[in-house]
Amino acid sequence: MKKVNYLWIGLGLTCLTPCFFFTLSRRQLVLFQCFYILAIASIAFIMHKKGWKLQWTVIFMAISMVVKIGYIFATPVWVRQHDFIDFGVGFGHGGYIEYFYYNKRLPDFDPREVWAFFQPPLHHMIAALWLGIQTALGVAYRHAQENVQALTMFYAGGTVLLSYEIFKKMSLQGLGLFLSTLLIAFHPAIILLSGSLNNDALSLFLQIMTLYFTILWYERPSMGRIIGLALSIGCSMMAKVSGFLIAPALALIFLDRWIREKGCFKKYLGQYFVFGLISLPLGLWYPIRNFVKFGVPFNYTPDVGEPVGSVTWIQRIFDMRTEKVFVSLLSNQDAYDEYNIPLTLLKTAMFGETDLSIGAEYITPFANLLFWINLFLVVLSLGTMVYYFIKKTAHIKGMLKLFFLVYYVVMMIFYFQFNFSMPYFSSQDFRYIIPTTIIGAMFLGFFIQDLEIGKEKGKNRVFLCFISLMTGLFSFSSMAVYFLLIINMG
Repeated sequence: MKKVNYLWIGLGLTCLTPCFFFTLSRRQLVLFQCFYILAIASIAFIMHKKGWKLQWTVIFMAISMVVKIGYIFATPVWVRQHDFIDFGVGFGHGGYIEYFYYNKRLPDFDPREVWAFFQPPLHHMIAALWLGIQTALGVAYRHAQENVQALTMFYAGGTVLLSYEIFKKMSLQGLGLFLSTLLIAFHPAIILLSGSLNNDALSLFLQIMTLYFTILWYERPSMGRIIGLALSIGCSMMAKVSGFLIAPALALIFLDRWIREKGCFKKYLGQYFVFGLISLPLGLWYPIRNFVKFGVPFNYTPDVGEPVGSVTWIQRIFDMRTEKVFVSLLSNQDAYDEYNIPLTLLKTAMFGETDLSIGAEYITPFANLLFWINLFLVVLSLGTMVYYFIKKTAHIKGMLKLFFLVYYVVMMIFYFQFNFSMPYFSSQDFRYIIPTTIIGAMFLGFFIQDLEIGKEKGKNRVFLCFISLMTGLFSFSSMAVYFLLIINMG
């Protein structure tokens, strides 16, 4: 069995662990996390003693799962959610899941009539099935509801693991592979998604799976790989419509292969036909059904949240004044609802749509450190992306560079268009474009790898140490913020 299979099995077993511990006191929660860290350290020590090569990247990915487990234990299903509300209320994502659990069929009414029912149903059907399996095994219904977070934690952990595999496929190794993976493993947006019960976590997981299968197929086109690609993008769209954003970049990859290998015209025509035959029905059946039966527009999105369209577009882009690293909201007794798009993007990437310092002021120093280090790393990663898009490099072929560039740009265009067409606070959340982080971390990894090669020749040692320190501090401060949040809530 390949090593990657062991990693996936380990991830699955880890995500099932919270299902056996329904409620933990603050002290028990700390002890539980300490036990996990001690277990990881013991395994690493045994490996070292037996002379096995330590996979530090894998070890730190495992430690990041400890943070996610703690976050799930300390986060009830109604806390820091997006349009979830709760189970038992009949609307929101919780009501959507329960509709499938109780009725075992699609809604037979206009989905605009009930909040959140317009969303594609893949996540909600899987969650309802998981609820049914648990209750059939005798698990109390309220506990089964909390255990739905085992699914979202698997999706979040799977996103990290797929990112690690993508980085390796793109020839990252050594410090470049380690630090890039570290950024994703401890990224706060992914920690938050591990406990978020709407469809964001599954959508992200499937989007990154689509990235992975795209690289696999481009590396060696085959019918099996394009079927995997078709399933991943189709299911991504069945989890959330924004899964289609990779399509323009994917079309370029398909076109490039077709042009480069003109003698394989029939081979690729057959593969593309199969791709469309699988992906289009999977991704489009639900919006087509709703349009035909109820006249729901394909781009339907309801108005939601605090309106921020009363300020000018110049203020929404350039007015970046702020008093704190957490979002400002009138509901939190702040002076205004956060309206600046880039600033909200940076804040929600680290802390979501919540002021984590409310009731836990000791989080603030670590939050400030995390925010400013993230800003430095974002600027650096954008710089490295521009650098490698211009410069010829052995790290990444020309068409793959264009693929990542187009995907990144399409996501950003979609994000800003969405913000101006739907001028609400929640539209600015970073969760809509998390794949940009994986792309940015990969290009930062290329840069670190080049610096590491230069260091062996006596160059760039100081800069390499500085970037390594910043990445380490990012991971530490992220872990500190969310560990302290867990302790405060536990």
